[in-house]
Amino acid sequence: MNKKIRVCDGGSCLYDGAVKILRTIEEQTGLAPGQSNNEYDFDRCDCTGHCGMGPNVVVDDEVVIHEAEEETVMEKINKKEGAPLIQGVDVDIDAIMKDLV
Repeated sequence: MNKKIRVCDGGSCLYDGAVKILRTIEEQTGLAPGQSNNEYDFDRCDCTGHCGMGPNVVVDDEVVIHEAEEETVMEKINKKEGAPLIQGVDVDIDAIMKDLV
């Protein structure tokens, strides 16, 4: 099974260097976003919700590499080194508002 790589292209990640990360992955895999081979499935993704820690790279929908750096991103992708990806957290807005009022 190939490793799924998604680079966040939300505004904050783009500002923080996502384009450099995209180019690095392109150069090291030979793939452009939207392409795959027997080793990697590479593309962009929408905002991951980790805007303050960008650029972010999601690997196999399981881990997110925060503050990805050109020099180490492929090593971290291949080791699946990063923080657990947490999505879909429910927020109880009524409880929050009660505490604020």
